[in-house]
Amino acid sequence: MIINTKNILIASGVVVVGVVVVLASGLWRPSWNPFGSSGGGDIVIESLTKSMAAKSFELDSQLAIDMETTSAILGDDGAAKQVKLNLTVQDQINKANPKEMKAKALINLALQTEGATVSADLEGIGVGDNVYLKLTSFPSFLPLPIDLTKIKDQWVKLSIKDLQNKLAASGLQMPANGEDDFKTTLKNLQDIAHGKKFFDIQRRLGQEDVAGAMADHYAVGLNKRTVRDFIPAYLDLAKKYAPQDQQAQTEQQISEIKADLNTNFEKYWESLGGLSFEVWIDKASGRLVKVSWQKEIDPSKFSQTQQDIKKMNLRVELTLSKFNESFEVAEPSDFKTAEELLGALIPTNGATSTKP
Repeated sequence: MIINTKNILIASGVVVVGVVVVLASGLWRPSWNPFGSSGGGDIVIESLTKSMAAKSFELDSQLAIDMETTSAILGDDGAAKQVKLNLTVQDQINKANPKEMKAKALINLALQTEGATVSADLEGIGVGDNVYLKLTSFPSFLPLPIDLTKIKDQWVKLSIKDLQNKLAASGLQMPANGEDDFKTTLKNLQDIAHGKKFFDIQRRLGQEDVAGAMADHYAVGLNKRTVRDFIPAYLDLAKKYAPQDQQAQTEQQISEIKADLNTNFEKYWESLGGLSFEVWIDKASGRLVKVSWQKEIDPSKFSQTQQDIKKMNLRVELTLSKFNESFEVAEPSDFKTAEELLGALIPTNGATSTKP
């Protein structure tokens, strides 16, 4: 039970941050949003609220994973090898019209092992319920059963509404009104988040230039009391969304996790070293312009069966800039649908793809 509970502690900490971002972001504007105005005494929430109030901005994201592994995939000599995985995303977001959000992204995924580096590039465009993806580069030697050259540099359209309809037609139970369910979920999250202080300033680290803005640099941490109060309430909320035939089992598992947390929370919190971040806040505007999180993980502490990965370091970095600058996001006029994409990759009836 210890392993599950520690994983729940980490996941709930991530959920706390996610709740703050979603409700402060302006991507959804419920009248009950607790972060709709500043004055709550939490400098991180206040600065994030100011950033997300912009009608447009650029978001540069980076996820870096460095690990030491003895996986046989990298050779069967049993020696530990260094592997680095980097995901970078440059995203321009235009939310001047809340009913039709627009975004444009450049995505790069790179894997570096001893003596070799492989990478792939993807472009993405989102307008309302439509998402367009284009694969622009990939390693030529990938051992895949499909020929990716057939879709290289070709826009592919995915419709979120069409996907929901097809899932419903296939027999999957879909919410009767997705928007209302989303409102209800956010309202429930707001209820358990209301009045809580999420972040504490640990120390001030000076001033730095971030994307052309002079910013105050702080080390901050999730408030321990907030996390301790939030986890049981969040588990009770999550329990409501369990399938009906799994309700009894879910309730039993949640009851055990809550009891374990009640007894061992301090020990788990100490073993995690807390959940700390670094943030940069623009001196002139008060906007949050950068967030960084780094954690060294010993996988054996979370899974006794994990032997391949000896150690791992995770780093996440988000940089916001170009607030309220003008940029356009247009839907491509030349694209394939998802069905046409599958037809091009896996032709079964001799049909050829078409373009609108």
